Amino acid sequence: MFSKTTLENGLKIITHEQPGVESVYVDVEVSAGSKYCPPGKEGLAHFVEHMVMNGTKNYPSPLDVRRAIESLGGVINAFTGKESVDYIVKVLYKDLEKAAEVIFPLTTSPLLSESEIPGEQKIILEEIAQRQDHIGKKVSDASFKLIFGEHPLSHPVLGYPETISKIKNTDVISFFRKFYAPENTVIVASGNVFHESFVELVKYYFSNKEIKPPVYSEFRYQQFGPRAVVMAEESKQANLRLLFPNSPKNLHDYLVGKSLSSLLSSKDRLFARLREKEKLVYSIGTGSNRYKDLSVLNVYGGFSYSELVKSVKVVCEELKRTKEEDIKPEELKKIKKLIEVDLLFGLETPDVWVDFIFNWNHFLGDPIEPKQFLGELEKISAGEIRKLAQKIFVPENAYLAVSHKSVTAKELEKILREGLS
Repeated sequence: MFSKTTLENGLKIITHEQPGVESVYVDVEVSAGSKYCPPGKEGLAHFVEHMVMNGTKNYPSPLDVRRAIESLGGVINAFTGKESVDYIVKVLYKDLEKAAEVIFPLTTSPLLSESEIPGEQKIILEEIAQRQDHIGKKVSDASFKLIFGEHPLSHPVLGYPETISKIKNTDVISFFRKFYAPENTVIVASGNVFHESFVELVKYYFSNKEIKPPVYSEFRYQQFGPRAVVMAEESKQANLRLLFPNSPKNLHDYLVGKSLSSLLSSKDRLFARLREKEKLVYSIGTGSNRYKDLSVLNVYGGFSYSELVKSVKVVCEELKRTKEEDIKPEELKKIKKLIEVDLLFGLETPDVWVDFIFNWNHFLGDPIEPKQFLGELEKISAGEIRKLAQKIFVPENAYLAVSHKSVTAKELEKILREGLS
């Protein structure tokens, strides 16, 4: 259902043709995320994304770029993560060549004008201020700091006011030249797209020049929990994020972890206990952050401020239950169905197809078909899920960040140590 071509310069092109769809969704992804920022330059990867979007020779301002795509009725956007930067465009298939004229030169020959530096610094400082007003995001940042320490993965993608204020145009140009290389780039298109013609379109804009990106120092995880951090923030709720590192090695391992996360987030587990029975929380969920360095399963939510300690104890009790009790066949069947339906509903749209392709290209080195995903999901056993819970839900693998005015980190670490033993 998808086609793949790797050019001589290392650039990978993947397409998925979706019959009956009038649009094309294109994502140019460069492995140039925040984890590649040098020390003291935190936020540089995101800053470069802003500078790239400021224009090219034919579209010399950010307004020119956006107006060119809007004139087609399309959408253009960009975002930076910890591992990559994505430049996306969605247009009608008949306008793909016009859209390519706008988006592809952005990632090969942007202007990167020094005159834009002060304006972008001001904009990004406002973006950082907005994030600092969001307690949940601050708690998330603090939880990552517990695990990753001073490694680049611990730093927020946006950077810090003091690092953004010092960025110079030479920093931007240097980072762009090092990381925006064909070997570091994957382009995925989904919708009404034909692979051969799309490959020729990409070739027109991307030169065959080979550039070797710098060597990256991968994070090496060692357990040293339980660790907790408390942010003394004024709020109506106690925001919580509890992390458990995990390192799946293949598709099967990943789906065992996905099944464990889905089990906990189903209405019969954490939600049923903490909201419906104990009335301690309005919302609670689980998720995962997966990086090439390390994967992390997390539990998060907004809890009753006056009963945070009790809430953490109850969360530990529910996690411990997954280690001690067998998962019933009907519950296993349900969580597999939830995963299957969530995937198939999403794949009705081109943008989710692109995300699905990127997801497995990152993890396995190549994309997979949904049929392979669902076939492997069916093999997952209740015993494997329980075994993973027993492996990762242990005190030495637990990292907790909360927002609260009176509870202490030592108190929370004691709860984790006792509750997960």
